[in-house]
Amino acid sequence: MLATILRPWRHYNDFAGRSRRGEFFAFYGAFYSVLIVLALLAGVQDDRSLFDSVWGFVAIVVLIAGVLPSWAVKIRRLHDQDRSGWWSLATAIPYVGWIATIIIGLLPGTSGENEYGFDPRTDGPDAEETLANIFS
Repeated sequence: MLATILRPWRHYNDFAGRSRRGEFFAFYGAFYSVLIVLALLAGVQDDRSLFDSVWGFVAIVVLIAGVLPSWAVKIRRLHDQDRSGWWSLATAIPYVGWIATIIIGLLPGTSGENEYGFDPRTDGPDAEETLANIFS
């Protein structure tokens, strides 16, 4: 499970290939859980605003650091559905972008190989990925 969460961080600049639903939701679940905890810690500390505390600063740094991996995993998820990565721009629409992100994550991928690569549910280059080579 940890390897699944860390894979988008390791492949933060890889916009090619495909990602499974598990990888998509594990990344977003862990990422937003960390952000929520940091925001709560920032808010609890002396009733200051998010920007006035150390925890708020850490939350902002984590948020900025997660932008590229989140777009990369979202684009790879679209590739798994045999869609162009440009569809990820739909998630930037105010008020409905989060719904588009959930829909992208929930729709099943295409079976077998498509124009974006091998099926991640079958044997492929990343099928044997372990925690040891996450950090290599």
